[in-house]
Amino acid sequence: MIDMRLRPPLPSWKNSRIFSPATFAAFDHPDYPKPRSCETLALADLITEMDETGIETGVAMGRQTPTAFGIMPNEELADFAKANSDRFVAWAALDLTQDMDKILADFNHAVALYDFKGISIEPTLLDKYSHAGDKRLYPLYEVVQKSRLPINISLSCALQAACMQEIDKARPGHMLLATKDFPELNFHIAHAAWPYTREAVALAISRKNVWLSPDMYFVPQFPGAEDYFTAAKNYLGDRILFGSSYPFKPLKASVDNFRSWGFSKTQFDAITSENAKRLMRL
Repeated sequence: MIDMRLRPPLPSWKNSRIFSPATFAAFDHPDYPKPRSCETLALADLITEMDETGIETGVAMGRQTPTAFGIMPNEELADFAKANSDRFVAWAALDLTQDMDKILADFNHAVALYDFKGISIEPTLLDKYSHAGDKRLYPLYEVVQKSRLPINISLSCALQAACMQEIDKARPGHMLLATKDFPELNFHIAHAAWPYTREAVALAISRKNVWLSPDMYFVPQFPGAEDYFTAAKNYLGDRILFGSSYPFKPLKASVDNFRSWGFSKTQFDAITSENAKRLMRL
């Protein structure tokens, strides 16, 4: 299995909101007990939990948005991925608060650092951009398209609320024209734009270069998750991916609840492994 949203306890994340007690309290739920590795903040304990759950590879998605979630320097992420290449791959992140020339320079620096498997941005969490289809992002989309790397855009109500941004900015429909204008660029949507579940599914059905990772929202407890399930069973079985959102959700409970949907072995293998391999060219 490949977990598309698994943040390991790196120094920059351990000292951020992601691993803070307040965050765990906010997401507290009896079905999702806090794992040992979140208490010890030890990579060895996380690896043990990955082994026990059947997760072979974790995707460490970078973050360069100056919010309470913390900033993960690409250098730190690259060093970690190199040292743990048997269990993790990484996506670089870009700070969109800068002018576009600096953003593009940072992109070039990141791809020279390490064999990152994608680029991650969060434009909807900033006042600067109106949504993820904002044409001010087009120079970046053009460069990433030429690189053949996929681009991740995190969209969800929870992120908008945490950053005091309007929820409407996270609507996936805003990306319709951008996904048309850059047909060779694969757009990966983390959190799959929950709660705009049907709009996200509609976008992905309409555009073959849109991939959805519902991650923490792809469990029966979340209203709207059945839209992802129906799409995965029918139209989008080749472009929906599994993720746990660790440390927000423990690995075992995430996998157990995902299995409870009752996918066939072929569908399960596609969503938890094969789709991610194609997206990242593994």
